[in-house]
Amino acid sequence: MPLTTQRYGYKTWMPLPDLVTGSDGTAYATIQMSKWRIDNRVRVQFAGNATYGASTGEGAVTMKMREAVVYLEVKGSSVRDEHPYRMWMAVTDEVGNAVTGKLEVQVDDGSGTRILTNVSLDAKGKARIDVYPRKGSKYRAIFRTEGWIYQGTSPSRYVSVLPYTNPVALPAGAPKPSVHTRALTPARATVAGAFPQVLTIPDHIWNHMVGRSWRSGCPVGRADLRLVRVNYIGFDGFRYRGEMVVNKSVATRTANAFAAMHNSGIPIRLMVRVDWFGYSSTVRGADDYRSMAADNTSAFNCRDVVGKPGTRSPHSYGRSIDINPWENPYHSARGVVPNTWWVSRSHPQVAWRSSGHTVVKLLARYGIRWTYGLSDKHHFDA
Repeated sequence: MPLTTQRYGYKTWMPLPDLVTGSDGTAYATIQMSKWRIDNRVRVQFAGNATYGASTGEGAVTMKMREAVVYLEVKGSSVRDEHPYRMWMAVTDEVGNAVTGKLEVQVDDGSGTRILTNVSLDAKGKARIDVYPRKGSKYRAIFRTEGWIYQGTSPSRYVSVLPYTNPVALPAGAPKPSVHTRALTPARATVAGAFPQVLTIPDHIWNHMVGRSWRSGCPVGRADLRLVRVNYIGFDGFRYRGEMVVNKSVATRTANAFAAMHNSGIPIRLMVRVDWFGYSSTVRGADDYRSMAADNTSAFNCRDVVGKPGTRSPHSYGRSIDINPWENPYHSARGVVPNTWWVSRSHPQVAWRSSGHTVVKLLARYGIRWTYGLSDKHHFDA
């Protein structure tokens, strides 16, 4: 007897080849299973004859689900900061057949797991991506249940992040800055190169300066000052986004000089505005003692000269810059600050003891002079 067969697909019934029953009243057909279970429904219709009436039968073909096996492969377990790190992924079923679809890539950098991206698998069930971790992170790939494949998750892979360049090698026994500023550490640089900027001072920054690095009666005001932002290389080898306030007349030269330091690989331990260190009644301005003890590079600070109360510092005009003060101490009227260990020591990158040092010569090209030489090693004037 002739039978009409149909299969459900694309939200409608579609015809399959007609069948004819054998002498025993049965008929057989082979169909391609769909990964979508809703499409694995079949309907058979008999139009009826003189002996039997019309009849319709419908049923779903039970599909055996398979397990997804997810692979996440990496080359090496570390990458330099700001450099790409390639990961390869593949998905098969438990017998090795390639699986297509999408993979969800997750990352945990210590602040919780989040979705990094979704990637499409090619016809061979493979994909690859480049990631740019900024700190040590764990990665994993997840194939979500789809059609005939159950969910599968790859093993986690941990990637550590190495410095952008080699950290500064300091002499054995060199003391660390006595003021620790982890909370003040600037954000990592996100743009290639030094990316120097000269900006008018925004309200929120000016409000933070008032009562600390600036007060009524200072020789320059907000209109005379500019905010300089520039990327710099830290002692740890990572790049950061630093900032300082300078007089507008020297702002461009200052920005270009520090850009040249970045491009020459000259490291700076810390570069944040001095007002972050609070007010000091000793210097009648932002606390330069704490700034020096933190090895902070800074410029404008309407204050007294360290060790000479009542004498206005040249920093009050925004044309003076202190660079790496911990390694380049100042011989004040009341003693050496911020430490004595570095007084008789030099370093090819971060501590200068002559006008022939790389840093002194580089700054001189931008009209920034090492004004007081060995008596105030970290002080420069633009």
